[in-house]
Amino acid sequence: MKKILGILSALLMTTVFQTSCYAIQFSQPQDVGEFGLLQSGVFGGGIGFTNAEVKGSFFTKYNKNNNHSYGKGVARFGSGEDALYVHCDVYDTSLTSSTYVGSKDSRNSFAVNHVGQKISKIASDEGITIYPLFMEYGPESEWTIIGRQKDGKFVKYIDTREITKRYFGWNLKGASPVEYRKMEVRGDTIILYYLQHMQNRDWNKFDGEFRFKWDDKAQWFGVEQVSYSSSSGAANLKAQQRTANFEITDTAQFQVVEASLAFKNFHKAITEKRYKDAFHFLSPSFRKYFGTVEKFASGYETTISSEVTDIQLVSKVSLIETYSYKLKAVDYDGNEQKTQYFSGKVKLVRQHGEWKIDTNEAKRL
Repeated sequence: MKKILGILSALLMTTVFQTSCYAIQFSQPQDVGEFGLLQSGVFGGGIGFTNAEVKGSFFTKYNKNNNHSYGKGVARFGSGEDALYVHCDVYDTSLTSSTYVGSKDSRNSFAVNHVGQKISKIASDEGITIYPLFMEYGPESEWTIIGRQKDGKFVKYIDTREITKRYFGWNLKGASPVEYRKMEVRGDTIILYYLQHMQNRDWNKFDGEFRFKWDDKAQWFGVEQVSYSSSSGAANLKAQQRTANFEITDTAQFQVVEASLAFKNFHKAITEKRYKDAFHFLSPSFRKYFGTVEKFASGYETTISSEVTDIQLVSKVSLIETYSYKLKAVDYDGNEQKTQYFSGKVKLVRQHGEWKIDTNEAKRL
């Protein structure tokens, strides 16, 4: 009996070890289709789609007989649960972009550059589907990598504009100093190769790579930069690994970061007196409460700083999340500064791929 128990114990330990070492496996990318804004002088304008089923109205501003590009509509790439939808509207100037990519429900989608996107699909053995979108326009080329999680929710995993901003100090003005070209998939890792010097037009001579390795615990990609040394030809690994969502410090808390970060950024905008940006974080119904940006800003005339010191998820239902939070506010009180502390509850809703503050209540501690 002891011998049998010993064998069973050994088998159990082996199974546990094998399970704990198991890593997600991604498939090789498959081309899905393309979409993008067409030149008005040549093609009549509007958004054109390739390899998609589109329902919508044609864009006839410049060509009344146009029957190949759309002013407003929904395009479906693929079928079944892995279908990817692109929502387009070139008329609504209040939107962040003319195109949103994600699920059939536009609220579960993300704004992407409408200039032109090539879509590919990467499947996995864990029910997560990745959609890399590649854009090339003039001297720039970039990737936006979104994904459909097991519960059907779409998230933006990787944005090379943010990568360039964080790693190369780009202020998002003018042309990007980095081009991203080749993509490879190796097991649980997506690799993007980049050119740092714009004059280098040999696409086979890269200046480095970014390795996005899947973190099973965080259910997110980590990021590691490898720069190629021109003198030795060897790879120079930059030291720190971090998650691709750069604000995350504790990966175990990822589930609450995406929406709560919007609330933190709202107060950061208040501190930096970027009231128009802060107003953008409010839902349309909440904006109506304040009326105009000017009236909204007048409520923060004496504010020096506003900082969220703690935030905890209270409830989560579909595209609505509620948090409890603590806030530190510093204001002018006459010629003096006054520090106050608050506790409150905020509800955020996801609209057009962005988290918006829908209701907020707080009391002074």
